[in-house]
Amino acid sequence: MKVVGIDPGKNGCLCLIDSKNNFIKFKKLVFNKSNILDKSPLLNFLKNENPDLVVMEKVQGRGGWGATQSFNFGLVCGQIMATASDYPMVFPPPQTWQAVSCRGVAKGAGDAKERTLSAYRTMFPKNPLLLKKTYDKDRLDSFMIALYGQIVFAKIQSFNFELAEEKITE
Repeated sequence: MKVVGIDPGKNGCLCLIDSKNNFIKFKKLVFNKSNILDKSPLLNFLKNENPDLVVMEKVQGRGGWGATQSFNFGLVCGQIMATASDYPMVFPPPQTWQAVSCRGVAKGAGDAKERTLSAYRTMFPKNPLLLKKTYDKDRLDSFMIALYGQIVFAKIQSFNFELAEEKITE
């Protein structure tokens, strides 16, 4: 099964996990100067990969954000949803995908980002994403969102994915 996980936002990232062929591919979201999504790279990625499922985090505004910042974030999410609307989509809230993807990591083990990184390191000690000490949180989150889709919808319980380095597109 091919599942694309999307961590939306201005620094957003997509991750495709292909459980049949055991590879992972990433794509950064691209925006113009006006914060409008350049939908061509996203659309081409989806058309080329033809995912069975797109899983996008159901996000909410954050405390401390002003009206403009919240509107712009919602605009980005809407642009992504419209571009990917030809594919089956689900929208788990962060708590839902983290509970599945980060199973086995105590909730008191730091904030959500630290728990996600800890769960990743536990499940994938050989570090197939090649995360460094200062990790790319958007890449990691998109991977864990796609992993949620694989676990819940494809019923995949064991993983042996390799990073298809030649397929990483930024």
